[in-house]
Amino acid sequence: MAGAAMRNPNHRLPSLALGLLSSTVACVGAAPDDLDDPGDGAQASALTAIGIVRPPVALRAWPVHLAARGGAFYAVMSDGSVRVWGSGPNLGDGAVSATLTAPTRVANLDGVVSLAPAPDHVCALRSDGAARCWGEGWTGQLGNGTYLVANAATPVAVQGAVRFASLTSIDNTTCGVSRDADKRVYCWGANPGLAGFVPSAVPTGTALTGTERVFGPGLFIARIANPYSGAGLLMTWGPGDFLNVTRRGVTGAVATPTSMPQWTVGSTPYPLADVQAGASHACAVDTTGWVACLGGNAHGELGNWSTVASAAPTGTSPPFTQAASISVGLWHTCAVRRDGVLYCWGSNQKGQLGDPRNMNYIAAPNAVPGLAGVVEVAAGDDRTCALRSDSTVWCWGGANGGSAGLLPALSPVRVAF
Repeated sequence: MAGAAMRNPNHRLPSLALGLLSSTVACVGAAPDDLDDPGDGAQASALTAIGIVRPPVALRAWPVHLAARGGAFYAVMSDGSVRVWGSGPNLGDGAVSATLTAPTRVANLDGVVSLAPAPDHVCALRSDGAARCWGEGWTGQLGNGTYLVANAATPVAVQGAVRFASLTSIDNTTCGVSRDADKRVYCWGANPGLAGFVPSAVPTGTALTGTERVFGPGLFIARIANPYSGAGLLMTWGPGDFLNVTRRGVTGAVATPTSMPQWTVGSTPYPLADVQAGASHACAVDTTGWVACLGGNAHGELGNWSTVASAAPTGTSPPFTQAASISVGLWHTCAVRRDGVLYCWGSNQKGQLGDPRNMNYIAAPNAVPGLAGVVEVAAGDDRTCALRSDSTVWCWGGANGGSAGLLPALSPVRVAF
């Protein structure tokens, strides 16, 4: 899609929680006269999200993308700025530790198209491919060339000339895929488990090239361009932990990117489009929108009408198909269907499933009552937020989510921007 309205040819639309939304349409166009310029010369309308409709002109910027980090939530706005609410250290507003009861602008940040949150830090990808990070920096995971004893309470620029197509973060480490023709993976911070990688406070190239995307958070799995498979070849690396089961037979620490056996549900091949990891489980969606999960299941987070852990991918019961977006929280999972209906399952101890019934867990996909037109979901520790097609954000669950005066909410409550 090209036209005079797109001033920057490298401008990218915000990515949703799912990297592949084959059934949706993304559009860009001229910026409404009432919108502020994001500050980097790109028109605000170039950040119009998939499925998002422009709200009334009185609202100068609106949410187009959500991300969760523990007890905090972030929204990328249509003008490229970022808002944060909730609780936690180094949220990005300048305070070392804060509880924000209303969306607050992250300082020194504009032109943002996507976020890569980890428990200890957050990185933002700008439309020009540059990255900025904030939070803990003692392992160099902020990429600004220093090992910070004091954390960065506001975003700092990632050093170097590399421009990125995507980012992902885990504790102590950030990795990204370059925009260069070789699509090389660069990492900074602690060694992500790759042989020969020297911990670095600036982006350092790895031997992994031809990369379409690095999945995360919580694990490193890359999809490599593969001429024999439209789904691509999956490679994994990093320390050995509970996600060994996610690697389908690749056990222990993996120092060299290793091909993963293809996920299967029964005897059916499962070409992955996205992978998301929680505290003890992981879920994936295939290119048709089919959802399967594996790992811990003490709270019903696999969605298969069971609380028994599974080392093999298991489909939900009933089968969840036509998924457009998926997000994995601490002990719960949520998925948006392509018709805009949101389903959640797993732990409901704090009401994070959005079902007002007094149930500790729900072990099967359960529609969130009274919430239609959802285009994206972000699952946090014990709270969940959803973005609707009318650009409104709704949250529910535990009190640490920051909205509705920090009071727990068993049903969706609108967040005021």
